[in-house]
Amino acid sequence: MKKALFKAIEKAVIIFLVAIPLLPVFSQKSIEFFFRLPEGKVYRLRDLKNAHPDSVKILDLSYAKISTLPPEILKFKNIEAIILRKNPALKVKQVLRELAQLPKLWYLDLSWNRFTSLPDEVGLLTNLKVLKLNDNKAINHISDAICNVPLEAIHLKRTYMLDVENVFSTLSNCDGLLAIDLSFNQLFSIPANVKDLHSLEFLALNNNLITKLPPTLSDLPNLKWLNLRGNVWINAEQVFDALANSKSLETLIVSECDIKELPDNIGNLKPLKYLDLRSNNMVKVSGGLCELKNLEVLLLGYINFGERMNYLEKIPSCIRNLRKLRKLDLRGNKLEALPASVKKLTNMEHLDVSLNELTRFPAGISSMKKISYLNLGGNKFSQFPTAICRLTNLDTLIFDGFYFHPAKFKVKSLPSCIGNLEQLKVLSLNDQVIRNLPPSITNLSNLEELWVRNNLLKHLPEDIHELGNLRLMNLKANELEDLPETMPQLASLRILDISYNLPLDLQKVLPILIQMKQLELLDISYNPTITDELVKQLEEALPNTEVIAIPIDDYLRVPPPSWLQEKIMKKYQKIKR
Repeated sequence: MKKALFKAIEKAVIIFLVAIPLLPVFSQKSIEFFFRLPEGKVYRLRDLKNAHPDSVKILDLSYAKISTLPPEILKFKNIEAIILRKNPALKVKQVLRELAQLPKLWYLDLSWNRFTSLPDEVGLLTNLKVLKLNDNKAINHISDAICNVPLEAIHLKRTYMLDVENVFSTLSNCDGLLAIDLSFNQLFSIPANVKDLHSLEFLALNNNLITKLPPTLSDLPNLKWLNLRGNVWINAEQVFDALANSKSLETLIVSECDIKELPDNIGNLKPLKYLDLRSNNMVKVSGGLCELKNLEVLLLGYINFGERMNYLEKIPSCIRNLRKLRKLDLRGNKLEALPASVKKLTNMEHLDVSLNELTRFPAGISSMKKISYLNLGGNKFSQFPTAICRLTNLDTLIFDGFYFHPAKFKVKSLPSCIGNLEQLKVLSLNDQVIRNLPPSITNLSNLEELWVRNNLLKHLPEDIHELGNLRLMNLKANELEDLPETMPQLASLRILDISYNLPLDLQKVLPILIQMKQLELLDISYNPTITDELVKQLEEALPNTEVIAIPIDDYLRVPPPSWLQEKIMKKYQKIKR
Protein backbone atom coordinates (compact mmCIF):
# COMPACT_ATOMS: atom_id res chain seq x y z
CA MET A 1 0.00 0.00 0.00
CA LYS A 2 2.79 2.41 0.95
CA LYS A 3 4.62 1.58 -2.27
CA ALA A 4 1.52 2.32 -4.37
CA LEU A 5 0.97 5.60 -2.54
CA PHE A 6 4.60 6.59 -3.07
CA LYS A 7 4.30 5.90 -6.78
CA ALA A 8 1.12 7.97 -7.01
CA ILE A 9 2.78 10.90 -5.24
CA GLU A 10 5.90 10.61 -7.37
CA LYS A 11 3.79 10.57 -10.52
CA ALA A 12 2.01 13.72 -9.40
CA VAL A 13 5.28 15.48 -8.58
CA ILE A 14 6.79 14.59 -11.94
CA ILE A 15 3.69 15.79 -13.79
CA PHE A 16 3.68 19.11 -11.93
CA LEU A 17 7.41 19.69 -12.33
CA VAL A 18 7.71 18.86 -15.99
CA ALA A 19 4.64 20.64 -17.32
CA ILE A 20 2.88 23.54 -15.63
CA PRO A 21 1.16 26.47 -17.31
CA LEU A 22 3.08 29.73 -17.29
CA LEU A 23 0.63 32.12 -15.74
CA PRO A 24 0.57 35.87 -16.40
CA VAL A 25 2.02 38.14 -13.74
CA PHE A 26 0.15 41.16 -12.38
CA SER A 27 3.02 43.63 -12.40
CA GLN A 28 3.73 45.98 -9.52
CA LYS A 29 6.62 48.40 -9.14
CA SER A 30 8.79 47.29 -6.24
CA ILE A 31 12.05 48.39 -4.67
CA GLU A 32 13.95 46.10 -7.06
CA PHE A 33 13.00 48.55 -9.81
CA PHE A 34 15.69 50.87 -8.43
CA PHE A 35 18.39 48.20 -8.30
CA ARG A 36 18.06 46.90 -11.83
CA LEU A 37 21.08 47.06 -14.07
CA PRO A 38 21.00 49.28 -17.15
CA GLU A 39 20.16 47.46 -20.35
CA GLY A 40 22.95 46.06 -22.43
CA LYS A 41 25.64 43.43 -22.61
CA VAL A 42 27.46 42.55 -19.39
CA TYR A 43 31.21 42.45 -20.00
CA ARG A 44 33.77 40.53 -17.95
CA LEU A 45 37.42 41.48 -17.58
CA ARG A 46 38.48 38.96 -20.22
CA ASP A 47 36.11 40.57 -22.75
CA LEU A 48 37.71 44.01 -22.62
CA LYS A 49 40.69 43.10 -24.77
CA ASN A 50 38.58 43.07 -27.93
CA ALA A 51 35.91 45.56 -26.86
CA HIS A 52 35.56 49.03 -28.35
CA PRO A 53 36.05 51.70 -25.64
CA ASP A 54 32.65 53.26 -26.38
CA SER A 55 30.67 50.02 -26.29
CA VAL A 56 31.15 48.92 -22.67
CA LYS A 57 28.39 50.11 -20.32
CA ILE A 58 28.23 47.26 -17.79
CA LEU A 59 31.31 45.61 -16.32
CA ASP A 60 31.15 42.62 -13.97
CA LEU A 61 34.34 42.12 -11.93
CA SER A 62 32.86 39.65 -9.44
CA TYR A 63 35.32 37.00 -8.18
CA ALA A 64 38.10 38.80 -10.06
CA LYS A 65 40.54 38.51 -7.11
CA ILE A 66 41.52 42.14 -7.44
CA SER A 67 42.49 44.68 -4.81
CA THR A 68 42.49 47.69 -7.16
CA LEU A 69 41.06 48.36 -10.59
CA PRO A 70 43.11 47.07 -13.54
CA PRO A 71 44.41 50.24 -15.32
CA GLU A 72 42.94 49.31 -18.70
CA ILE A 73 39.41 49.73 -17.33
CA LEU A 74 39.79 53.48 -17.03
CA LYS A 75 39.85 53.96 -20.81
CA PHE A 76 36.24 52.79 -21.02
CA LYS A 77 34.64 56.16 -20.27
CA ASN A 78 31.07 55.06 -21.07
CA ILE A 79 30.85 52.57 -18.21
CA GLU A 80 27.60 53.15 -16.31
CA ALA A 81 27.60 50.14 -13.98
CA ILE A 82 30.33 48.17 -12.23
CA ILE A 83 29.84 45.02 -10.17
CA LEU A 84 32.63 44.25 -7.70
CA ARG A 85 31.12 41.42 -5.66
CA LYS A 86 33.30 39.00 -3.72
CA ASN A 87 36.69 40.62 -4.02
CA PRO A 88 37.78 40.23 -0.38
CA ALA A 89 41.15 41.94 -0.89
CA LEU A 90 39.53 45.08 -2.32
CA LYS A 91 41.17 48.34 -1.17
CA VAL A 92 37.97 50.30 -1.11
CA LYS A 93 39.48 53.81 -0.72
CA GLN A 94 41.79 53.42 -3.70
CA VAL A 95 39.09 51.74 -5.81
CA LEU A 96 36.66 54.61 -5.19
CA ARG A 97 39.32 57.12 -6.25
CA GLU A 98 39.87 55.12 -9.43
CA LEU A 99 36.15 54.84 -10.13
CA ALA A 100 35.87 58.62 -9.91
CA GLN A 101 37.64 58.71 -13.29
CA LEU A 102 34.59 57.11 -14.94
CA PRO A 103 32.31 60.11 -15.50
CA LYS A 104 29.15 58.17 -16.42
CA LEU A 105 29.21 55.67 -13.55
CA TRP A 106 25.87 55.66 -11.72
CA TYR A 107 25.51 52.04 -10.53
CA LEU A 108 28.01 50.42 -8.13
CA ASP A 109 27.74 46.98 -6.51
CA LEU A 110 30.23 46.35 -3.68
CA SER A 111 28.35 43.40 -2.14
CA TRP A 112 30.04 40.45 -0.44
CA ASN A 113 33.29 42.16 0.47
CA ARG A 114 35.13 42.62 3.76
CA PHE A 115 35.62 46.34 4.33
CA THR A 116 34.47 47.79 7.65
CA SER A 117 33.44 51.26 6.50
CA LEU A 118 32.36 53.17 3.42
CA PRO A 119 34.98 55.97 3.32
CA ASP A 120 34.75 59.64 2.35
CA GLU A 121 36.01 58.82 -1.15
CA VAL A 122 32.49 57.70 -2.08
CA GLY A 123 31.69 61.40 -2.42
CA LEU A 124 33.97 61.54 -5.48
CA LEU A 125 31.48 59.51 -7.57
CA THR A 126 29.58 62.54 -8.76
CA ASN A 127 26.91 60.64 -10.73
CA LEU A 128 26.32 57.73 -8.34
CA LYS A 129 22.61 56.90 -8.02
CA VAL A 130 22.56 53.24 -6.96
CA LEU A 131 24.83 51.67 -4.34
CA LYS A 132 24.69 48.03 -3.24
CA LEU A 133 26.51 47.05 -0.06
CA ASN A 134 24.76 43.77 0.63
CA ASP A 135 26.44 41.09 2.72
CA ASN A 136 29.27 43.27 3.95
CA LYS A 137 28.79 41.77 7.37
CA ALA A 138 31.65 43.73 8.97
CA ILE A 139 30.69 47.22 7.76
CA ASN A 140 29.83 49.50 10.68
CA HIS A 141 30.10 53.00 9.25
CA ILE A 142 28.90 54.93 6.20
CA SER A 143 30.58 58.26 5.51
CA ASP A 144 28.52 61.45 5.47
CA ALA A 145 30.08 62.04 2.04
CA ILE A 146 27.53 59.61 0.61
CA CYS A 147 25.14 62.54 0.41
CA ASN A 148 27.52 64.51 -1.81
CA VAL A 149 26.36 62.29 -4.68
CA PRO A 150 22.86 62.15 -6.25
CA LEU A 151 22.07 58.86 -4.46
CA GLU A 152 18.58 57.44 -5.16
CA ALA A 153 18.81 53.89 -3.80
CA ILE A 154 20.96 52.01 -1.31
CA HIS A 155 20.96 48.25 -0.68
CA LEU A 156 22.00 47.24 2.87
CA LYS A 157 20.82 43.65 3.05
CA ARG A 158 22.60 41.52 5.69
CA THR A 159 24.82 44.32 7.01
CA TYR A 160 24.44 43.24 10.62
CA MET A 161 27.04 45.54 12.21
CA LEU A 162 25.48 48.79 11.03
CA ASP A 163 23.74 50.95 13.61
CA VAL A 164 20.48 51.73 11.80
CA GLU A 165 19.87 54.92 13.79
CA ASN A 166 23.25 56.28 12.68
CA VAL A 167 22.57 55.16 9.10
CA PHE A 168 19.27 57.06 9.04
CA SER A 169 20.99 60.10 10.53
CA THR A 170 23.59 60.02 7.74
CA LEU A 171 21.13 59.33 4.93
CA SER A 172 18.72 62.05 6.08
CA ASN A 173 21.02 64.52 4.33
CA CYS A 174 20.60 62.76 0.97
CA ASP A 175 17.90 64.92 -0.56
CA GLY A 176 17.08 62.65 -3.48
CA LEU A 177 17.12 59.28 -1.69
CA LEU A 178 14.10 57.25 -2.81
CA ALA A 179 14.75 53.64 -1.73
CA ILE A 180 16.44 51.80 1.17
CA ASP A 181 16.67 48.02 1.53
CA LEU A 182 17.35 46.84 5.11
CA SER A 183 16.02 43.33 4.71
CA PHE A 184 17.52 40.26 6.43
CA ASN A 185 19.24 42.30 9.13
CA GLN A 186 17.86 40.72 12.32
CA LEU A 187 16.34 44.07 13.30
CA PHE A 188 14.01 44.08 16.30
CA SER A 189 12.85 47.67 15.86
CA ILE A 190 13.12 50.73 13.63
CA PRO A 191 14.48 53.95 15.15
CA ALA A 192 12.18 56.98 15.36
CA ASN A 193 14.52 59.12 13.25
CA VAL A 194 13.26 57.30 10.17
CA LYS A 195 11.00 60.36 9.91
CA ASP A 196 14.00 62.43 8.78
CA LEU A 197 14.25 60.56 5.45
CA HIS A 198 11.92 63.08 3.84
CA SER A 199 12.32 62.00 0.22
CA LEU A 200 12.01 58.25 0.88
CA GLU A 201 9.41 56.41 -1.21
CA PHE A 202 10.40 52.72 -0.92
CA LEU A 203 11.47 50.94 2.28
CA ALA A 204 12.22 47.22 2.52
CA LEU A 205 12.24 45.81 6.08
CA ASN A 206 11.33 42.26 5.19
CA ASN A 207 12.72 39.16 6.90
CA ASN A 208 13.75 40.82 10.13
CA LEU A 209 12.55 40.28 13.71
CA ILE A 210 10.48 43.45 13.97
CA THR A 211 7.61 43.46 16.46
CA LYS A 212 6.44 47.05 16.11
CA LEU A 213 7.02 50.24 14.11
CA PRO A 214 7.53 53.81 15.34
CA PRO A 215 4.53 56.11 14.77
CA THR A 216 6.97 58.55 13.18
CA LEU A 217 6.98 56.33 10.09
CA SER A 218 3.66 57.97 9.20
CA ASP A 219 5.46 61.31 9.06
CA LEU A 220 7.30 60.35 5.88
CA PRO A 221 5.46 62.50 3.34
CA ASN A 222 6.43 60.46 0.28
CA LEU A 223 6.51 56.84 1.52
CA LYS A 224 4.56 54.79 -1.04
CA TRP A 225 5.86 51.23 -0.61
CA LEU A 226 6.64 49.27 2.57
CA ASN A 227 7.69 45.62 2.74
CA LEU A 228 7.39 43.84 6.11
CA ARG A 229 7.22 40.29 4.76
CA GLY A 230 8.58 37.54 6.98
CA ASN A 231 8.57 39.46 10.29
CA VAL A 232 6.86 36.61 12.09
CA TRP A 233 6.75 38.30 15.51
CA ILE A 234 5.05 41.43 14.28
CA ASN A 235 2.18 43.00 16.22
CA ALA A 236 -0.13 43.71 13.32
CA GLU A 237 -2.54 45.90 15.27
CA GLN A 238 0.29 48.16 16.49
CA VAL A 239 1.83 48.31 13.01
CA PHE A 240 -1.46 49.36 11.41
CA ASP A 241 -1.86 52.04 14.11
CA ALA A 242 1.65 53.30 13.43
CA LEU A 243 0.84 53.67 9.74
CA ALA A 244 -2.67 55.07 10.18
CA ASN A 245 -1.69 58.70 9.63
CA SER A 246 0.25 58.07 6.42
CA LYS A 247 -1.16 60.08 3.54
CA SER A 248 0.99 58.47 0.86
CA LEU A 249 1.34 54.71 1.57
CA GLU A 250 -0.04 52.81 -1.44
CA THR A 251 1.64 49.39 -1.15
CA LEU A 252 1.91 47.32 2.03
CA ILE A 253 3.40 43.82 2.07
CA VAL A 254 2.75 41.89 5.29
CA SER A 255 2.88 38.35 3.95
CA GLU A 256 4.38 35.50 6.01
CA CYS A 257 3.94 37.51 9.24
CA ASP A 258 1.78 34.93 11.06
CA ILE A 259 -1.22 37.28 11.27
CA LYS A 260 -3.91 34.76 12.15
CA GLU A 261 -6.70 37.33 12.48
CA LEU A 262 -6.63 40.54 10.49
CA PRO A 263 -7.19 43.44 12.91
CA ASP A 264 -10.05 45.82 12.26
CA ASN A 265 -7.76 48.85 12.21
CA ILE A 266 -6.40 47.79 8.82
CA GLY A 267 -9.28 49.97 7.61
CA ASN A 268 -7.41 53.10 8.75
CA LEU A 269 -4.85 52.76 5.93
CA LYS A 270 -7.09 54.61 3.48
CA PRO A 271 -4.56 55.36 0.69
CA LEU A 272 -3.67 51.68 0.18
CA LYS A 273 -3.94 50.37 -3.38
CA TYR A 274 -1.96 47.14 -2.99
CA LEU A 275 -2.17 44.86 0.06
CA ASP A 276 -0.32 41.56 0.34
CA LEU A 277 -1.51 39.27 3.17
CA ARG A 278 -0.46 35.93 1.72
CA SER A 279 0.76 32.96 3.76
CA ASN A 280 -0.16 34.18 7.24
CA ASN A 281 -1.96 31.13 8.66
CA MET A 282 -4.91 33.52 8.59
CA VAL A 283 -8.32 32.22 9.71
CA LYS A 284 -10.34 35.45 9.87
CA VAL A 285 -10.62 38.69 7.92
CA SER A 286 -12.22 41.65 9.67
CA GLY A 287 -14.73 44.03 8.19
CA GLY A 288 -12.13 46.78 8.49
CA LEU A 289 -10.62 45.48 5.28
CA CYS A 290 -13.70 46.73 3.46
CA GLU A 291 -12.84 50.32 4.40
CA LEU A 292 -9.92 50.32 1.97
CA LYS A 293 -11.92 51.79 -0.88
CA ASN A 294 -8.85 52.68 -2.94
CA LEU A 295 -7.62 49.09 -2.96
CA GLU A 296 -6.86 47.70 -6.43
CA VAL A 297 -4.91 44.54 -5.54
CA LEU A 298 -5.70 42.23 -2.59
CA LEU A 299 -3.63 39.09 -2.06
CA LEU A 300 -4.96 36.55 0.47
CA GLY A 301 -3.54 33.39 -1.11
CA TYR A 302 -0.18 31.73 -0.59
CA ILE A 303 3.44 32.21 -1.68
CA ASN A 304 4.75 28.64 -1.48
CA PHE A 305 2.22 25.81 -1.58
CA GLY A 306 1.99 24.06 1.79
CA GLU A 307 3.83 26.76 3.75
CA ARG A 308 1.93 29.09 6.10
CA MET A 309 -1.23 28.73 4.01
CA ASN A 310 -4.20 30.89 4.93
CA TYR A 311 -7.34 29.05 6.11
CA LEU A 312 -10.16 31.47 5.40
CA GLU A 313 -13.59 29.85 5.35
CA LYS A 314 -15.49 32.99 4.40
CA ILE A 315 -14.98 36.42 2.92
CA PRO A 316 -17.05 39.27 4.41
CA SER A 317 -19.93 40.36 2.21
CA CYS A 318 -18.81 43.97 2.64
CA ILE A 319 -16.08 43.20 0.11
CA ARG A 320 -18.54 44.79 -2.31
CA ASN A 321 -17.23 48.15 -1.05
CA LEU A 322 -13.88 47.57 -2.75
CA ARG A 323 -15.21 48.82 -6.09
CA LYS A 324 -11.74 49.64 -7.47
CA LEU A 325 -10.43 46.10 -6.95
CA ARG A 326 -8.76 44.74 -10.10
CA LYS A 327 -6.98 41.70 -8.71
CA LEU A 328 -8.10 39.31 -5.96
CA ASP A 329 -6.00 36.29 -4.96
CA LEU A 330 -7.74 33.76 -2.69
CA ARG A 331 -5.70 30.67 -3.60
CA GLY A 332 -5.37 27.81 -1.17
CA ASN A 333 -7.98 28.76 1.42
CA LYS A 334 -11.01 26.77 2.67
CA LEU A 335 -13.74 28.70 0.88
CA GLU A 336 -16.89 26.78 0.00
CA ALA A 337 -18.49 29.84 -1.59
CA LEU A 338 -17.94 33.49 -2.39
CA PRO A 339 -20.44 36.07 -1.13
CA ALA A 340 -23.04 37.12 -3.69
CA SER A 341 -21.86 40.68 -3.18
CA VAL A 342 -18.74 40.05 -5.31
CA LYS A 343 -20.99 40.92 -8.24
CA LYS A 344 -20.33 44.56 -7.31
CA LEU A 345 -16.65 44.17 -8.12
CA THR A 346 -17.18 45.16 -11.72
CA ASN A 347 -13.59 46.38 -12.25
CA MET A 348 -12.16 42.94 -11.53
CA GLU A 349 -9.61 41.80 -14.12
CA HIS A 350 -7.78 38.98 -12.33
CA LEU A 351 -9.48 36.49 -9.97
CA ASP A 352 -7.78 33.43 -8.49
CA VAL A 353 -9.91 31.15 -6.28
CA SER A 354 -7.96 27.98 -7.00
CA LEU A 355 -7.39 25.22 -4.44
CA ASN A 356 -10.45 25.96 -2.35
CA GLU A 357 -13.58 23.90 -1.60
CA LEU A 358 -15.96 25.33 -4.21
CA THR A 359 -18.53 22.92 -5.64
CA ARG A 360 -20.63 25.52 -7.47
CA PHE A 361 -19.69 28.45 -9.64
CA PRO A 362 -19.94 31.72 -7.65
CA ALA A 363 -22.75 33.54 -9.42
CA GLY A 364 -21.27 36.96 -8.69
CA ILE A 365 -18.37 36.30 -11.07
CA SER A 366 -20.80 36.56 -13.99
CA SER A 367 -21.01 40.31 -13.37
CA MET A 368 -17.27 40.81 -13.76
CA LYS A 369 -17.39 41.82 -17.40
CA LYS A 370 -13.81 43.13 -17.44
CA ILE A 371 -12.27 39.93 -16.10
CA SER A 372 -9.46 38.62 -18.29
CA TYR A 373 -7.83 36.05 -15.95
CA LEU A 374 -9.85 33.44 -14.02
CA ASN A 375 -8.41 30.54 -12.06
CA LEU A 376 -10.88 28.07 -10.54
CA GLY A 377 -8.53 25.09 -10.58
CA GLY A 378 -8.23 22.56 -7.77
CA ASN A 379 -11.77 22.99 -6.45
CA LYS A 380 -14.52 20.35 -6.31
CA PHE A 381 -16.55 21.01 -9.43
CA SER A 382 -18.27 18.06 -11.06
CA GLN A 383 -19.46 20.07 -14.09
CA PHE A 384 -17.99 22.85 -16.16
CA PRO A 385 -20.11 25.95 -15.37
CA THR A 386 -21.74 27.29 -18.53
CA ALA A 387 -21.80 30.75 -16.91
CA ILE A 388 -18.07 30.99 -17.68
CA CYS A 389 -18.95 31.08 -21.37
CA ARG A 390 -20.45 34.53 -20.88
CA LEU A 391 -17.13 36.00 -19.70
CA THR A 392 -16.11 36.88 -23.22
CA ASN A 393 -13.14 39.08 -22.25
CA LEU A 394 -11.26 36.15 -20.73
CA ASP A 395 -7.79 35.60 -22.15
CA THR A 396 -6.69 33.08 -19.49
CA LEU A 397 -8.91 30.37 -18.01
CA ILE A 398 -7.47 27.85 -15.55
CA PHE A 399 -9.96 25.10 -14.72
CA ASP A 400 -7.67 22.30 -13.62
CA GLY A 401 -8.77 19.49 -11.37
CA PHE A 402 -6.78 18.45 -8.32
CA TYR A 403 -4.74 15.32 -8.94
CA PHE A 404 -5.72 13.56 -5.69
CA HIS A 405 -9.45 14.36 -5.83
CA PRO A 406 -11.80 11.48 -6.68
CA ALA A 407 -13.56 11.52 -10.04
CA LYS A 408 -16.79 12.89 -8.55
CA PHE A 409 -14.98 16.19 -8.03
CA LYS A 410 -13.75 16.37 -11.60
CA VAL A 411 -15.22 17.52 -14.90
CA LYS A 412 -16.13 14.87 -17.47
CA SER A 413 -17.00 17.08 -20.44
CA LEU A 414 -16.97 20.62 -21.77
CA PRO A 415 -20.02 22.49 -23.03
CA SER A 416 -20.10 23.57 -26.63
CA CYS A 417 -20.35 27.19 -25.46
CA ILE A 418 -16.64 27.05 -24.62
CA GLY A 419 -16.22 28.20 -28.21
CA ASN A 420 -17.73 31.57 -27.24
CA LEU A 421 -14.53 32.55 -25.42
CA GLU A 422 -12.92 33.84 -28.58
CA GLN A 423 -10.39 36.04 -26.75
CA LEU A 424 -8.84 33.10 -24.89
CA LYS A 425 -5.08 32.75 -25.19
CA VAL A 426 -4.51 30.22 -22.40
CA LEU A 427 -6.88 27.34 -21.57
CA SER A 428 -5.83 24.86 -18.88
CA LEU A 429 -7.94 21.78 -18.09
CA ASN A 430 -5.33 19.54 -16.49
CA ASP A 431 -6.18 16.65 -14.14
CA GLN A 432 -9.85 16.33 -15.04
CA VAL A 433 -11.56 13.26 -16.55
CA ILE A 434 -12.52 14.79 -19.89
CA ARG A 435 -13.09 12.22 -22.65
CA ASN A 436 -13.66 14.52 -25.63
CA LEU A 437 -12.99 18.08 -26.64
CA PRO A 438 -16.08 19.63 -28.26
CA PRO A 439 -15.72 20.63 -31.93
CA SER A 440 -16.47 24.23 -30.92
CA ILE A 441 -13.08 24.45 -29.25
CA THR A 442 -11.66 25.15 -32.69
CA ASN A 443 -13.49 28.51 -32.57
CA LEU A 444 -10.81 29.73 -30.15
CA SER A 445 -8.80 31.32 -32.91
CA ASN A 446 -6.62 33.35 -30.50
CA LEU A 447 -5.66 30.36 -28.35
CA GLU A 448 -1.89 30.08 -27.80
CA GLU A 449 -1.69 27.44 -25.05
CA LEU A 450 -3.88 24.37 -24.55
CA TRP A 451 -3.25 22.26 -21.45
CA VAL A 452 -5.27 19.05 -21.11
CA ARG A 453 -2.68 16.94 -19.30
CA ASN A 454 -3.86 13.88 -17.37
CA ASN A 455 -7.37 13.46 -18.81
CA LEU A 456 -9.06 10.61 -20.71
CA LEU A 457 -8.91 11.93 -24.27
CA LYS A 458 -8.88 9.23 -26.97
CA HIS A 459 -9.16 11.50 -30.00
CA LEU A 460 -8.71 15.17 -30.88
CA PRO A 461 -11.13 17.17 -33.07
CA GLU A 462 -10.34 16.71 -36.76
CA ASP A 463 -10.40 20.48 -37.20
CA ILE A 464 -7.79 21.09 -34.52
CA HIS A 465 -5.64 22.76 -37.19
CA GLU A 466 -8.01 25.74 -37.10
CA LEU A 467 -6.29 26.83 -33.87
CA GLY A 468 -3.91 28.83 -36.01
CA ASN A 469 -2.22 30.71 -33.16
CA LEU A 470 -1.60 27.68 -30.97
CA ARG A 471 2.00 27.61 -29.77
CA LEU A 472 1.83 24.98 -27.03
CA MET A 473 -0.27 21.82 -26.69
CA ASN A 474 0.16 19.60 -23.65
CA LEU A 475 -1.61 16.24 -24.05
CA LYS A 476 0.51 14.31 -21.58
CA ALA A 477 -1.06 11.33 -19.75
CA ASN A 478 -4.24 10.87 -21.78
CA GLU A 479 -5.56 7.81 -23.65
CA LEU A 480 -4.85 9.02 -27.19
CA GLU A 481 -5.16 6.36 -29.87
CA ASP A 482 -4.29 8.54 -32.86
CA LEU A 483 -3.56 12.08 -34.01
CA PRO A 484 -5.49 14.07 -36.62
CA GLU A 485 -3.82 14.12 -40.02
CA THR A 486 -4.27 17.89 -40.01
CA MET A 487 -1.90 18.36 -37.05
CA PRO A 488 1.05 19.48 -39.22
CA GLN A 489 -1.09 22.44 -40.32
CA LEU A 490 -0.70 23.98 -36.84
CA ALA A 491 1.91 26.35 -38.22
CA SER A 492 2.46 28.28 -34.97
CA LEU A 493 2.86 25.20 -32.77
CA ARG A 494 6.25 25.11 -31.05
CA ILE A 495 5.78 22.66 -28.17
CA LEU A 496 3.87 19.37 -28.36
CA ASP A 497 3.74 16.94 -25.44
CA ILE A 498 2.12 13.57 -26.21
CA SER A 499 4.06 11.62 -23.58
CA TYR A 500 2.51 8.89 -21.45
CA ASN A 501 -0.31 8.13 -23.90
CA LEU A 502 0.01 4.36 -23.63
CA PRO A 503 -2.47 3.38 -26.40
CA LEU A 504 -0.74 5.63 -28.94
CA ASP A 505 1.24 3.69 -31.55
CA LEU A 506 4.07 6.07 -32.36
CA GLN A 507 5.00 4.14 -35.47
CA LYS A 508 1.49 4.70 -36.75
CA VAL A 509 1.56 8.48 -36.18
CA LEU A 510 5.18 8.89 -37.28
CA PRO A 511 4.17 10.13 -40.79
CA ILE A 512 2.25 12.94 -39.07
CA LEU A 513 4.98 13.85 -36.60
CA ILE A 514 7.79 14.03 -39.17
CA GLN A 515 5.86 16.75 -41.03
CA MET A 516 5.80 19.03 -37.96
CA LYS A 517 9.01 20.84 -38.73
CA GLN A 518 7.78 23.94 -36.93
CA LEU A 519 8.21 22.26 -33.53
CA GLU A 520 10.96 23.31 -31.15
CA LEU A 521 10.18 20.61 -28.61
CA LEU A 522 8.43 17.25 -28.99
CA ASP A 523 7.96 14.95 -25.99
CA ILE A 524 6.99 11.33 -26.77
CA SER A 525 8.27 9.84 -23.50
CA TYR A 526 6.83 6.88 -21.57
CA ASN A 527 5.32 5.14 -24.54
CA PRO A 528 5.75 1.36 -25.05
CA THR A 529 6.29 1.79 -28.80
CA ILE A 530 9.42 3.96 -28.49
CA THR A 531 12.39 2.46 -30.31
CA ASP A 532 15.85 3.76 -31.10
CA GLU A 533 15.06 3.62 -34.79
CA LEU A 534 11.88 5.67 -34.35
CA VAL A 535 13.70 8.35 -32.36
CA LYS A 536 16.43 8.45 -34.99
CA GLN A 537 13.83 8.95 -37.75
CA LEU A 538 12.25 11.81 -35.83
CA GLU A 539 15.56 13.52 -35.16
CA GLU A 540 16.58 13.27 -38.80
CA ALA A 541 13.24 14.56 -40.07
CA LEU A 542 13.06 17.35 -37.44
CA PRO A 543 16.63 18.68 -37.16
CA ASN A 544 15.54 21.85 -35.34
CA THR A 545 13.35 20.04 -32.81
CA GLU A 546 14.34 18.86 -29.35
CA VAL A 547 12.95 15.30 -29.21
CA ILE A 548 12.46 13.93 -25.69
CA ALA A 549 11.95 10.18 -25.56
CA ILE A 550 12.40 8.71 -22.07
CA PRO A 551 11.60 4.97 -22.25
CA ILE A 552 8.58 3.74 -20.33
CA ASP A 553 10.79 1.32 -18.41
CA ASP A 554 12.44 4.33 -16.78
CA TYR A 555 9.15 5.86 -15.67
CA LEU A 556 9.10 6.22 -11.85
CA ARG A 557 12.27 4.15 -11.62
CA VAL A 558 14.31 7.08 -12.93
CA PRO A 559 12.72 10.52 -12.44
CA PRO A 560 13.20 13.07 -15.23
CA PRO A 561 16.63 14.64 -14.74
CA SER A 562 16.75 18.21 -13.48
CA TRP A 563 18.46 19.40 -16.67
CA LEU A 564 15.51 18.12 -18.69
CA GLN A 565 12.99 19.93 -16.52
CA GLU A 566 15.02 23.13 -16.86
CA LYS A 567 15.25 22.71 -20.62
CA ILE A 568 11.51 22.22 -20.99
CA MET A 569 10.74 25.25 -18.84
CA LYS A 570 13.17 27.37 -20.85
CA LYS A 571 11.37 26.34 -24.01
CA TYR A 572 8.04 27.30 -22.42
CA GLN A 573 9.45 30.67 -21.38
CA LYS A 574 10.79 31.25 -24.88
CA ILE A 575 7.44 30.77 -26.58
CA LYS A 576 5.80 33.08 -24.03
CA ARG A 577 8.06 35.85 -25.29
